[in-house]
Amino acid sequence: MSTSIDDLDPSAVAAARSFVAALGAAGVPYAVTCTRRTIDEQIAYFAQGRAPLEIVNLLRRKAGMRAIGLGENTYTITKCDGVTSRSKHQDGRAMDVVPLAMGVPVWPPPADPRWKEIAVIGKAAGWKWGGDWQNFPDFPHYEL
Repeated sequence: MSTSIDDLDPSAVAAARSFVAALGAAGVPYAVTCTRRTIDEQIAYFAQGRAPLEIVNLLRRKAGMRAIGLGENTYTITKCDGVTSRSKHQDGRAMDVVPLAMGVPVWPPPADPRWKEIAVIGKAAGWKWGGDWQNFPDFPHYEL
């Protein structure tokens, strides 16, 4: 899994650079935690919270990802299975952006105001925010 803006589709790179530059100019501490994903990574993410831990970690190893613990396998993180329903991450037209706390990426609860602070800037830069989705809010997710 990439965290590099340069790995996005060329049509998304300028918008991503504009987004992160605006975050920096506003003094908002952030981290880009995911840009482009392979099909194997997407399949592994889809399995999380849906399949037994052993299967999830087998898929994660196949994708070159670290193993997770039982606690991380108690929730789902994507609705896209990577095959019949592709994520925009697979096409390089999505990225995940999270707040930083003391220099470390964090995933605070949905009510945390840092999500909206980042989202206002991301949407102004032309990105759709996953936190606006009614059925499956995805607070770190931005896509074109």
